[in-house]
Amino acid sequence: MKRFNKHAALRRLDNKNNSKTKKRTIITCVVVLIIGILYFSFARFESTVSFNLINGTANIQSIPLIDKINELKINGSTELEYDGTTDNNLRYVGANPNNYIEFNGELWRIIGLMNNIEKEDGTTDSFIKIRNFKGLGGYSWDTSDSSINNGHGIDQWGESTYLDGTPYEGADLMRELNNDYLGNIVVGTDGYWYASSKNGKTLRMPSSILSENAKSLIQIVKWNLGSPSFNNGVYDSNYVSDLMPGTSYIRERTNLNIICSGNENFDCDDNVNRTSMWTGKVGLIYPSDYGYATGGGGTVNRETCLNTSMYGWKNLEVDDCTNNDWLYSSFQWTLSPLIRNNTEEYVIGGFDFDYFGNYTASQNFTVYPVIYLKNNLLIRSGDGTETNPYRLTS
Repeated sequence: MKRFNKHAALRRLDNKNNSKTKKRTIITCVVVLIIGILYFSFARFESTVSFNLINGTANIQSIPLIDKINELKINGSTELEYDGTTDNNLRYVGANPNNYIEFNGELWRIIGLMNNIEKEDGTTDSFIKIRNFKGLGGYSWDTSDSSINNGHGIDQWGESTYLDGTPYEGADLMRELNNDYLGNIVVGTDGYWYASSKNGKTLRMPSSILSENAKSLIQIVKWNLGSPSFNNGVYDSNYVSDLMPGTSYIRERTNLNIICSGNENFDCDDNVNRTSMWTGKVGLIYPSDYGYATGGGGTVNRETCLNTSMYGWKNLEVDDCTNNDWLYSSFQWTLSPLIRNNTEEYVIGGFDFDYFGNYTASQNFTVYPVIYLKNNLLIRSGDGTETNPYRLTS
């Protein structure tokens, strides 16, 4: 008869319990590992997913915003057209293209992919240009003391000098957008911005300013300040009828601008030297941006619109040019100065009621900030529609 060994039995029971414990530990580790893999995989997918606008399918990998715009055009998007300029920019066109983008926690819209944009260091590159969707409210482009241009302002956007060499600080709106709007309150220390003639600060400044993250995404570039009323430095008395989008584009980028000193035709009583370029972060649209955004229509097509003076779009039999232009909206400012009636206080603005015109800088028009985005930004999510705009990550 086999003798019962109490110690051996206890050892076998202990080994059995240890085996169960090890199995439970292994199972627990495997479960934790699987949960961790699934969690981080989902997080990675969520942060990098982008949407294909052509077939509506989701891609696992993110895509640069610049590549997405080029891809859309290659795949036949009718919302994007090359502008035919020497820079061959790719622009969103039509009444309401899917060019919505989330920036600073609010809606903006993509004007297009702009080529040969000069950076602060003098090199050039391609950048996405975007415009605020709702605008900041109605303010003056510039205003002045009643003794200068009758209080209607000075049409020099950037910093410059007076004829005697002393510094000129630049247009009121330029300083407001590139200081106050960026969080460095310079103009609106009393809570107001300029909004009427004779240095009238009559409207509260916007409550919305750019966040630190939003500011980090902006590319500092050189903005052209050429006057569309000048053809290679010579005043064009027919600029109203001549100003087609292509003509405006060329003149906006000329190195020759309004010359006050020694000019027998224009006596700038503000004594401010006009410059042809300004370096900064926040600007406005150009008249040519408005012109090239049209998609045309069934009666007057895009080609006809582009070959018609923008001042003359209102004279066409139908409104195909304006009604199919997503930049056509309430009165708004552009970046471009003008000479009118031998005075130097005018800026191109308008667009409402089919009218594209020139107005004294002190008038109260809607301000839609415009910026260039750094070109390393990726689409995190979105399909470009108003309800699901592109959301970016760097």
